[in-house]
Amino acid sequence: MLPTPPGYAAALRGPHRRVSYITARDIDGNLLAADVPVLAGSVRASLTNRVTRTADFALPPEYYPSSPTDPFAPEQCVVHIRSGIALGTNAEITFPIFTGRAYAATLTQDGQAKFRADDL
Repeated sequence: MLPTPPGYAAALRGPHRRVSYITARDIDGNLLAADVPVLAGSVRASLTNRVTRTADFALPPEYYPSSPTDPFAPEQCVVHIRSGIALGTNAEITFPIFTGRAYAATLTQDGQAKFRADDL
């Protein structure tokens, strides 16, 4: 389990809302897109021979890849997901929850760009 930042547990007692962001990098670590807000998503873990995690997430439609060089194109994208809370003051406390290679992208009828990624 990943540690939470100092003050996180205490901050949960006050007004807050959940926030999640994705940063996309290429396989060499070059930044492609930073702090893209997540519309919906989940991270699942499997405990078979080794712990593996899979992330499913939805982004605004403008992030759906139309070419192999787009930031979230499966041909090059490594996603870094962080999540946490925004306090009543709009200050945020976030921490990393997933790093993995995107391998599926679909555009839904309601206009969301949906992705799947496996951990590295």
